[in-house]
Amino acid sequence: MNDHTAPEPAPAVPVLADLPDRHAPDPVTFDDLARLPVVLDLPTAARLLGIGRTAAYEMVRDGRWPTPVIRLSSRKIRVPSAPLLDLLGVDWRQAS
Repeated sequence: MNDHTAPEPAPAVPVLADLPDRHAPDPVTFDDLARLPVVLDLPTAARLLGIGRTAAYEMVRDGRWPTPVIRLSSRKIRVPSAPLLDLLGVDWRQAS
């Protein structure tokens, strides 16, 4: 006698995207955005984009950073806040 019922599905195995990233930067709030200085250091700008500092320096080095940068030296890179906020879709021109 053959049983034609469907087999039980295998338990779901979490995929990498479902696991919490222990190295992810802390989330940035709108209050944080309102207090930004005119120019940011690269690690702070990277945090706003949700990427790590190493990836940020690599992106700048490779010309893939999405906003203008000010190079003071190879490790001293500044990012103007306004283009970064524009990229994020934050209306920084509106008075709070």
